[in-house]
Amino acid sequence: MDFEQEINALKTTVQTQAIMLQELKESLQAEIERGTQQEGRLVEAEAQVPVGTIVASYLAWGEFQAAARNNVTNPEGNAWSPRSKWCPADGRQVTGSRFEAVTGERNVPELRGRFLRGLNTFDQGQPAIAGSIGDPDNRQRGSYQPDDLRSHRHRVRSSIGNAIGSDNYDVAGGQFRVGPPNASKDTTDAPETGGVETRPRNVAIFYYVRIN
Repeated sequence: MDFEQEINALKTTVQTQAIMLQELKESLQAEIERGTQQEGRLVEAEAQVPVGTIVASYLAWGEFQAAARNNVTNPEGNAWSPRSKWCPADGRQVTGSRFEAVTGERNVPELRGRFLRGLNTFDQGQPAIAGSIGDPDNRQRGSYQPDDLRSHRHRVRSSIGNAIGSDNYDVAGGQFRVGPPNASKDTTDAPETGGVETRPRNVAIFYYVRIN
């Protein structure tokens, strides 16, 4: 191969590489544009989530912060502060947040170990839910309601022959007495049953609240 042929071959190689580089550049630009569009859609979607929204999540706090990009707009840096977007619903103080500005409250709800229950009315222009299907207490948002057991009674039937008689008695306070009204005052404790609390079947999760 003479010198001229070598030059032509080199030119061909350079042109081929230039085409490949141009195609790579166009591909990268297209990826950047798609990423920018996705970023814009994500920001727009996040903007639709109002302050005060509570979400249930399977993600632990560190995982949630990363997934939600919780501090991407935080002027105080990549660490949680009352200027972050989301906060654990653990009763912490969020002074200076949009949450405080909107609700007038400095602390987010304390939801650790608790279930959520809807209020009897969501729209003040509509009547409250009526009857036994609603909450028996007149409550405000964020108010705590301790555990309770609905009022009920148990009845014990005794039958110990003619000498003592036969009567029905209600069990009250975990104790009962068997016999007619003029029988002895001896009492017996009913056996205990159950665990340390009354609860429905459930799955453990995390609650987070939007504060900015």
